[in-house]
Amino acid sequence: MSFAAGYIIGAMCASDPSSCEICESCQDRFRIGVGGIYAAYQAEDDIRNYGGYLNLEYRGATPKGRFQFVIAGHAGAAKSNASSKSLTLMGRDFDKNTAMFVEARPKVGVNLLTSHRPLYLNVVYTLNNAISHYSSDNGIKTIVHQVGLELDGIVRKSSKLRIEYSLGYDYVFDGFYGIYGISSSRIRAQGGYTLRGSLGFAYDITQNVHYYMKANLKYQSLNDVANNIAYYPQSRSYTAGLELGFGF
Repeated sequence: MSFAAGYIIGAMCASDPSSCEICESCQDRFRIGVGGIYAAYQAEDDIRNYGGYLNLEYRGATPKGRFQFVIAGHAGAAKSNASSKSLTLMGRDFDKNTAMFVEARPKVGVNLLTSHRPLYLNVVYTLNNAISHYSSDNGIKTIVHQVGLELDGIVRKSSKLRIEYSLGYDYVFDGFYGIYGISSSRIRAQGGYTLRGSLGFAYDITQNVHYYMKANLKYQSLNDVANNIAYYPQSRSYTAGLELGFGF
């Protein structure tokens, strides 16, 4: 884009954001960010976690932005009050307060609106892998596979500022619980669901670099499961976080 064209578009956006003709959905991008989270887990005991994570995301789009492909993932760790709420399974006590987690979330979507104010309907697969009550030779492992639908969109507010939002639902179709290092402790997950949403903004520093900030909310419900070895109660979790980073 030439300086003159950029100046004209910038002036139009400043006076009337609805007149912006920037193709929001045409651009590929890579993002790296960090975030902090607070999570509350409700099962037989209430456990609260505080932690942080690193997030990586790549987005590709077809010409004119009709379709998009996004692959995102984050990894992090948290501390909790679990040490004061010892859990016993298969004769083992779990009283450590460290948790580690990884999430991978690829999705493909179609734009329901225009390239200048896109709203994508995405089909999403999510893999959650977490170890709670973790020590070098102990811990409770949870792997959850989910598939769902998500809406995500962009609203341009000026030549540099845009609002970004998303809302989604995931169904838990597979997964398992188990004690770290003991294959016989594995129990297959029996359904559940996740609701999630985000709201934030991105601000263009240059034509190719921006910074962003967003708030993330998630609610997850997992059904109870049991066999002749162990029992894992129904759990509900609420997670809130704030993420910030740069895009290229």
